[in-house]
Amino acid sequence: MKVTPHNVPKNSDEAPGLEFPCTIDVKIFVNNGAEEEALVRAFVEKQLEVEHLLDWSFRESSEGKYLGITAKVHAQSREHIDALYRCLSDHERVIMLI
Repeated sequence: MKVTPHNVPKNSDEAPGLEFPCTIDVKIFVNNGAEEEALVRAFVEKQLEVEHLLDWSFRESSEGKYLGITAKVHAQSREHIDALYRCLSDHERVIMLI
């Protein structure tokens, strides 16, 4: 199921300190490689509406083994972001999420 504001509530009391909609950085860690980056980026883009994915940034680990991908997301609700995290945590290429 595609993660959209149409299938999640607009606001949630379960996220103290956050007011939705808001911008959140989703940090995704994968093995370093062009294929890994491309697969994860395509997966995130498939999960979100185009207007909810604001920006990307990338950073290699100090030894170059891992790649940190940060997706800046315009989250519509706690459920919206939780659904994205669930999808990403099930992805075979994702090592860790923050």
